[in-house]
Amino acid sequence: MRGLVLIVATGLVGPLQAATFCVDTAAAFDTALSDASNNFENDEIRLEVGTYNAVPGGFTMLVDDSADVKISGGWHDLHLGNITVPCGLQTDSVWDTVLNGQSSTEILTVWALDNNLTIDISNLNFMNGHVPDDDGAGLFLLAADSATFMVRNCAFINNTGRFGSGLTASSDQLIVFNNLFALNTATANFAAASLTVTDGGLAQISNNTIVSNFGTEANDDGGLRIGGDGDAVLANNLAWGNDGVDLILMPTGAPYELLFNAYDSFSGATSASSTGNIFEPTPDFEDGLFNYRLKRTSELVDAGTASFTGWISAKDLDGLPRVIGPQIDIGAFENDVLIDNGFDGSSPF
Repeated sequence: MRGLVLIVATGLVGPLQAATFCVDTAAAFDTALSDASNNFENDEIRLEVGTYNAVPGGFTMLVDDSADVKISGGWHDLHLGNITVPCGLQTDSVWDTVLNGQSSTEILTVWALDNNLTIDISNLNFMNGHVPDDDGAGLFLLAADSATFMVRNCAFINNTGRFGSGLTASSDQLIVFNNLFALNTATANFAAASLTVTDGGLAQISNNTIVSNFGTEANDDGGLRIGGDGDAVLANNLAWGNDGVDLILMPTGAPYELLFNAYDSFSGATSASSTGNIFEPTPDFEDGLFNYRLKRTSELVDAGTASFTGWISAKDLDGLPRVIGPQIDIGAFENDVLIDNGFDGSSPF
């Protein structure tokens, strides 16, 4: 195993160079996070397909320069005759690259200590994170000041933490779309995710599937919580079957917009705009244990909107085209059967 490959691109991004790290072991990933933290370059860390068991205390990155960082999974070496390009080809599926907490530690923490940078995390499966006395067992993102956190095309499965067990994020710009949050457990509250919008910023939350997340106490909420003094737009999200409340909105600033979401329960501030939402939906999932893909007969198929302030990915969580049929589906998966003749997608677990 090569451990760590560093490719330095010659092109400039503003005044900064761009560095690409290709990693295939947990130790190499840990080293790449450290090396990229303050090299004053726009860094991209590519994880090859495989399972990366978290180091004790979890993988950690403290970004103390103003450069952007991308961390993504699903990469393969590209072979062109006798030439091998490390991490030259990426798969579309999220299930191929697993960050595993082994039910003993948190998985990934990123601190943005400088201003005006973007942290982009994609195509990773965060599983089995365990930090019952702290937040963000799967992924913890915190900005000291102004930063954009983008989390897309990821899965958060079976993580146990205090608050925001799957994902905890706090910044003035949060972009979270096309993710699955399932079977996460909170020892305090908000098992799926806890998002805080700071400094009057904006959260854009779209096409996430938030299902079967749990609390350890009777009054705990298993769903998605959004708070802070900023604004938020939620579109095409499926939140269903969680302990307590599915969507918990706690703004202290601007009111939120809810557009074409499906949820069983809701609490918090009244939204400024509420259009096309489906209350107490019947998701009608495909057959199979822990399968959260929609059947063609589901009322959530073709029930979303592409017209909102936010992001829509080109592919769904399985790597299928994001829009199949007349309109986008609600949730992270796009049904690919145009007639109901039966399709049983494999379980991501």
